[in-house]
Amino acid sequence: VSGTVSQAWSLAEFIRNLREDLLGIRPDLPRKRLTVQPNLPSAISRVAFTFRVGEATFRAHYDFSGGNWWVRLQAERPLPDRLQVNFRLPIGKQEARFAVNWQGKRPLEVTLRRGKDGVQLRVGGRLRKIRQVQERVLLSELNFCQPSLDFSLPVLQGPGYDLLSPSEVLRVPGKETPLLFDVTDPAWDDRGPNGRYTYPTHPAFQPGIFDGRRVQIFADRDYYYFRFEYANLVNPGWHPEPGYQLTYTAVALVFADSTEPQTREVGMGAHYRVPPEFAFQRILYIGNGFRIVDGTGKVLAEFRPADPSQAIGFVAEKAVRFAVPKKYFPPARLLRALVMIGGQDDHGAGGLGDFRQVGRTATQWQGGGGDREQGNPAVYDVIEVR
Repeated sequence: VSGTVSQAWSLAEFIRNLREDLLGIRPDLPRKRLTVQPNLPSAISRVAFTFRVGEATFRAHYDFSGGNWWVRLQAERPLPDRLQVNFRLPIGKQEARFAVNWQGKRPLEVTLRRGKDGVQLRVGGRLRKIRQVQERVLLSELNFCQPSLDFSLPVLQGPGYDLLSPSEVLRVPGKETPLLFDVTDPAWDDRGPNGRYTYPTHPAFQPGIFDGRRVQIFADRDYYYFRFEYANLVNPGWHPEPGYQLTYTAVALVFADSTEPQTREVGMGAHYRVPPEFAFQRILYIGNGFRIVDGTGKVLAEFRPADPSQAIGFVAEKAVRFAVPKKYFPPARLLRALVMIGGQDDHGAGGLGDFRQVGRTATQWQGGGGDREQGNPAVYDVIEVR
């Protein structure tokens, strides 16, 4: 259930359904008309409620007992204009239709009874002729639009880049797969570039989840295999698909002798620039799944886990691991890499997310210890891979 279920905008259609479809109150102010067409469930025979039409407030009573109707409308004060009240009251399989002009000075009382001589109508105690009694047709005023589908609309298109499959991402290196890099990192150095960074204060941000400990990169003919170990890893269960949350990792990859464009700017809210020797042709952003981006900022591919069976994070191992096809990287030797770790912020939506921001003072959802109120580097730990 969404956290917004109790807000007015999300309840509006339920309220409209109760008012217009069950109680049958449908005002038409421009024409000075009010339709009363109750459709009460069989278990409910008596109803009393208040409703508004424009600036006027009304009190209504319905009593449907023994197959007979008694309806009473009372205005809080006399109406500025005469109102035409169109009644449509169900009697068995039929519906009685009639109209009453009402100024609101006195309560409007209507009784409808089925007798030997047919249906009898009284308004204010006086007999009245019924304009029409006809077969009742449910949903007679409901019209459905015929959609005209245009599959060229951008909203119906894919993301414009490849979406990797679980069979590509979840494969693991074999015993004979060459190990390109295996780098360890000191413990508890997740203090940011100024050495003063602190975690957000929410208890889900447990110590060590921004502290990288080991990076391994394997490669065979067709795939790179990445494995990242951390001092800690958590899965609060808010979005369980990736197997972990709240840790965000970016990996800048530098390839030898590649003529592809390079950049030093790290995106996704990192506010971070890598040293010149780590200007990269590719970068991986790893959160709820991962994304591959080239040196111009173009997204090449992405993996979006659909359920926990496609997880890339493993809390028991304190590790994140996955494979990426080599076709998304330059056809050159991987020379070095820079691993940048911080907090993940998926903004409640459960997607890939961004780096979680760091301010001067830590709050429940923001890190602290930065030199400025905003715009601080969002990277807590950096590991050089050579």
